[in-house]
Amino acid sequence: MNKFIYRNKKWLYKKYVTERKSFDTISKETGINRSTLAKWTYKLGIPTRNLSESHKGQVPHNYKGFHYNGKYLGRYVNKKKVLIHREVMAEKLGRKLKRGEVVHHINENSTDNRPENLKLCSSPGRHLADEHHKVYGKSV
Repeated sequence: MNKFIYRNKKWLYKKYVTERKSFDTISKETGINRSTLAKWTYKLGIPTRNLSESHKGQVPHNYKGFHYNGKYLGRYVNKKKVLIHREVMAEKLGRKLKRGEVVHHINENSTDNRPENLKLCSSPGRHLADEHHKVYGKSV
């Protein structure tokens, strides 16, 4: 690989924008320092993403949140516990979730909080009936 490949706008644009890879991922794949990638992205006029956009659905290695019921990921916002999947769904909808609305993980992996993996259900009962085929705890 070219020693200064990161100076090539087409290459860096493809990795960062088209493939939506984070600087950390590109750095691990190529051995190029993360700050060098960030500097050249700026110099070449490539639009950057904020941290939440570049790491959607990923849990950072220094995660300072919590697990709710042993499976849902949460974090602290203004000293309040917030479940990440509910926060992602609210952002996707552009509004706060109403009390009683349930966010369903389509692939049933409760740590996969990508917006495309989340579905809103109007109530806990509707969630059980539609997504888990149960009514009052009995299989249908």
